[in-house]
Amino acid sequence: MAAEPKGADERLAAWRVLATVFAAEPSAEVLEEIRAGGLEALLPDAAGDPEAARALEALRTAAAGDGARLDLAAAYAGLFLGAGGPRSAPPYASAYLGARGRLYDAPARAMARLLREADLDVADRGEAPDHLAVQLALLGALLERADAPARALHAELCDRWLLSWVPAFAGDVRRLDRTGFYAAAADLALWFLRRECATAPSVG
Repeated sequence: MAAEPKGADERLAAWRVLATVFAAEPSAEVLEEIRAGGLEALLPDAAGDPEAARALEALRTAAAGDGARLDLAAAYAGLFLGAGGPRSAPPYASAYLGARGRLYDAPARAMARLLREADLDVADRGEAPDHLAVQLALLGALLERADAPARALHAELCDRWLLSWVPAFAGDVRRLDRTGFYAAAADLALWFLRRECATAPSVG
């Protein structure tokens, strides 16, 4: 069995990096952080877990090279912005949990309610509340607060939302991503998510 995640500060920072990867095409700063082993430093237990170690190595390899940023920007548009048509993997809960698989469906409205309850605005660029980056950012924000209401919302976000659609999303990304970068990021997010959701948020 893998060791428990480290301190809340490290976990929060790791969630922020992963949320950033899915929020927009990668910046030069994000790619440099990944190439330099930033995620390994934030997830010190990952090296001892074969699944996580493979994902980290694939992520670092795909981020290397002079043309990586342009390639990953094109892949991001194809996978997550609809440019790939049927070969897209929409990073929205509505696409996987909605009755018709349409964006801005009931899951988006329910997530908006959860954000209101948390009294947090973690959406980026006006993104839909059920976007994966928003949900990951919310998980990190709840970890940072770690009071009793935050723990209750953390459990709801894990059980009702993230664990109910991210596995299928990660599978689609793994199947469709030609770069290996987003497949590795999705696998790492799922690995980290399963560990994080196995425990209530705690401070320190």
